[in-house]
Amino acid sequence: MIAPSCSGAEVRRVSLLDRIEAVTEQQIVDRITRAVTPQARMLAFTWVHSSTGLKLPMAAIAEAVREVNRDRGESDRLLVGLDGGFGMQDVTDDDLGCDFFMAGCHKWMFGPRGIGIGRARPEAWARLRPMIPSLVEDARWNAWIADSELPGPTTAARMTLGDFNALEHQWALSEAFAYHREIKRRRRRHAPSAVVGHLAERNLVATITPYAVPHARTPGALRLHYGEEIDAALREIRALA
Repeated sequence: MIAPSCSGAEVRRVSLLDRIEAVTEQQIVDRITRAVTPQARMLAFTWVHSSTGLKLPMAAIAEAVREVNRDRGESDRLLVGLDGGFGMQDVTDDDLGCDFFMAGCHKWMFGPRGIGIGRARPEAWARLRPMIPSLVEDARWNAWIADSELPGPTTAARMTLGDFNALEHQWALSEAFAYHREIKRRRRRHAPSAVVGHLAERNLVATITPYAVPHARTPGALRLHYGEEIDAALREIRALA
């Protein structure tokens, strides 16, 4: 499906699969590459689809995009934008291979609701034109006031929104990132069965998730448990670290 945008560009929607139970990585990559035309400049994806649980094979998609870009100049390069998530995936920017990455930070990151983060490669920022004056980049603000051309390439600072910044949210998010870096350093792996057995020996109930990658799981609803029971379970889980 093709829909017009306010800029005159065409927005094309591409169906990545017919049936979720039969989808393959190669099918997704093939459909994307077949949909790319010489005029295409941007691919935008949602990493994990909430309706089906499908997680896109971004490494394979990024490799296909690199092949497309081998014959393109910098100004015509096909860019990749990703709506992703933090806190539950052990991957890096290079693994994802995207030019733009946007994510909310109130779920797995445990940050405040209503705050997110956007990052991009410097050469990707340079392809954009800011539409709203930034309050954290003097050159952008001064150019808007003087109705003059903006000097130099676009940067991340020039793409921040105007108006007031929610500083308390930004400070809280910094703490959330620091916490995740800390638990990643301290994390120890234990077999789910060993965790469940350890807790059972202490009269604490846990189960193993029925997924391809199993994890130990214990209920923690306050409506079902007393606070001291939850505290006891947390003490034993900490003892495994």
